[in-house]
Formats: sequence, structure tokens, C-alpha cells
Amino acid sequence: MASFAQFLQDSGVYAAQSFMIVPRGGFNLVCLRDWMAVRAASRSLPKVSVFRNTAIKLEVAILQRKDFTIAFRFLKHLDQSGKVINATKWTPDDVPWFLTRLNWVFGAQTNIFFTLVDAKWITVQKALGPKISRDVFRKDIAPLKRRGADLTCFLVGDYAAMDTEAAGEYLPDEQVFVVVDQGNPPVFDLGEAFIGVMAHEIGHFLHHKRNMPGSGHHNRSGILLSSGMESLSLDKQLVTNFNAW
Repeated sequence: MASFAQFLQDSGVYAAQSFMIVPRGGFNLVCLRDWMAVRAASRSLPKVSVFRNTAIKLEVAILQRKDFTIAFRFLKHLDQSGKVINATKWTPDDVPWFLTRLNWVFGAQTNIFFTLVDAKWITVQKALGPKISRDVFRKDIAPLKRRGADLTCFLVGDYAAMDTEAAGEYLPDEQVFVVVDQGNPPVFDLGEAFIGVMAHEIGHFLHHKRNMPGSGHHNRSGILLSSGMESLSLDKQLVTNFNAW
């Protein structure tokens, strides 16, 4: 079992700011096994939970649930001999794991959830090479998105992203995004390199849905969408951007 300090990172409680989200009409229950690992806030805040005469004070935001639909597409294309090959190591069988992690990241921390529409292979009858270019993605792959889904994720193996999107890219006009197989290990540690990039691109989608200015990148290290080191943690500002109360 994870310690309380570890559990906080994915529970909708941002310990560094003593901040917690609660679903509208619901609750957020945290098991305090080693509460001493978390520094209690010094100021008076709306909600106070007391365990064994020890108060841990958290600022609370009541968030309305938001739901979006998502589809996944796994690329096949031709090699130089004309044979159909898989461009990605991931398969539709991996999607339940994707959704479990994504709904834990966004559900617990922002009360935003994603429901699967479908997940399937797509085949482009061209030799696309070992790295998919941005022009090829927009012209030949993005149109194969699931019509009617709020968002479509494409798994293409390797991708020539922009410098600011080193391991994936979100196209706001198409409401699709692409991620590379290996994720972005230099930016995401703790084994979250792949899901981290997927969550990053979904963060751009949520930022865009709120009509927020700019790309959504920021300089708060250790937080999703940071221009530096990232994690799957969302701070109060990012929660506000995604799902304001």
C-alpha cells in the first residue's frame, strides 16, 4: 500500500498548496496512514478533517463533473516492399490500461473523465517511413479520426513533432493528438514517460475546450504541461484552467 504522501500525488489533493477537489454532490476520501509526512496548512480554510486530534487543513474546490469521449487509432502502413506493417508497438488491447491511468489522473484531480468510443487499427496504403512527419500526419492520418468523438488519439510509433511538443502533438482544429511509443523519458520520470505525454496532450485539449489563451505551457516545474520537468500532478492553477469552479 502506498504511503499517504505518495497517495496524495494522485488523489485530487495537491499537498504543496494544501488544496483538494471534491466532486459536486460527492466526496474525496483520503486514508491517513502516515499523516506526519504531510505538512499541515497554517491558515484557516473551508474544510478541516480531524484524525486523532490532528487537523490537516485543505482548501476545497467543489467541481462539477465533465465527461468527454475518446477514440484510439493504431497505425499500420506499407514498408518499402509494399508489405503492411505495424507502426506502433501498442495495440487496442492496451486501451483499458490507458483509460484507467488517464481517468485516475484527470478524474481524481479535476473531476474530468473520458469514455471510450472505440479503439482499432487503421491502415494507410503508403510507405510512410520510420518517423511520421507532421505533414503526413495531418494529410493522411488525422482524417481517419473517429467522427463524433470529442478527441481521437493516434499511436504512430515515432513522430516528427515540433520542439515544444517533443513526443506528441495536439491539433486543436481537428481535436486529435498523436503520441510516440516511448513517451518522453527526459521530461517524465517515475516510469510515466508514455502516459505522461498522453496526459500532456489531453491537457492541451482541455485547455483549448475552455478557450484559454496560449498553448497551456507554463514554468511551474513538476506539474503537468510544464515547459521543464513534468509529472502527472496538477496544481490549483491547472485545475482552475481545466475545470473552473
